[in-house]
Amino acid sequence: MRKILILDTSVFMNILDIPRFNQHRNEVMAEFQAETKLLSSFYIPYGTILETGNHIAQIKKPHSILMFAEKFKKTLMGILNGEAESWAIIGDSPDRKKIIQLLEDFPFKAQAGIGWVDATIIKEFEEQRLGSQSVKIWSIDKHLKGYES
Repeated sequence: MRKILILDTSVFMNILDIPRFNQHRNEVMAEFQAETKLLSSFYIPYGTILETGNHIAQIKKPHSILMFAEKFKKTLMGILNGEAESWAIIGDSPDRKKIIQLLEDFPFKAQAGIGWVDATIIKEFEEQRLGSQSVKIWSIDKHLKGYES
């Protein structure tokens, strides 16, 4: 059975090797290679894309911004164009019903230190695990670890 790994920003930033956000790159890349051999699928939530893009725009060196923005673009365009097998982008702008559900739960999530984007990633996890595959949120952040079915 193929496993679905939902990538949190903390992992995606290490895969892209973004400065100041790549402290765990060696361990992330080792796990990435192991999961690739197991034919796992890598899902990038829309929220992860938003946060990663924001972090790239805040890099201190203008030349580095361009270099990493191009790498970000190339990676995501490859996924969108079907060039990156076993990769998918999930969870575009949520509909009204999903936003209301997220808002209902958000005060409790915020109290637990879970921000809006992380709450949307958890919602994606809950939706993906309804299928027959094994699903895991792949994150370095403590509050997102342990989401696995």
